[in-house]
Amino acid sequence: EAHRKWVESERKEGESADLRKRNLQGVDLQGVNLQGAVLSGANLQEAHLLGAVLQDAVLVGTNLQGAILWDANLQNAHLQEADLQNAYLGKANFRGAHLNQAKLQGAELQGTILREADLQDADLTCATGLLSGQLAGANVSGAKLPEAIGEFEGLEIVKEASEHAQKLFISMLLGCVYSWLTIATTKDVGLRHQKDPLPPAGDRR
Repeated sequence: EAHRKWVESERKEGESADLRKRNLQGVDLQGVNLQGAVLSGANLQEAHLLGAVLQDAVLVGTNLQGAILWDANLQNAHLQEADLQNAYLGKANFRGAHLNQAKLQGAELQGTILREADLQDADLTCATGLLSGQLAGANVSGAKLPEAIGEFEGLEIVKEASEHAQKLFISMLLGCVYSWLTIATTKDVGLRHQKDPLPPAGDRR
């Protein structure tokens, strides 16, 4: 109740839920709003969090093995070193989430949003349902990706770089054309050719 007031009052009343190191294994938290709650080190193994709101929540080192987070909102959540092995994360929103060194081996990632997430040194080996497009803008430095994604990661980077270069070239070309047309059609008297002025009297011969 205190957390609900805290969320609804935009953090002016009540207080955020503090569930650090709590044992919530297998608990049904479907659709619960735990936005901004602290769950670091908690045991949420096989917990039911279908459609839950965990935006901005702190889940550092939390055990989420086999948890059901289908369609959950975890935008900007802190999941550093969290254990998400074999978790069901289909259609969950991890946009901008911090997943540094998170364990995602065997996780179900069909339709999962990972755009702009920080997956540095995360382990996604054997994760299923993941497509390269889901990682657009994400930091995957040092991350262990599923074999199928790893094979095409380089091609995706080349494609993005090529598209960026093409847009830059077109912009520069249009700028040059505009400048040429401006100069060609100008009627400014100051830009017309004029005779050189006479040199100072001392230099005349």
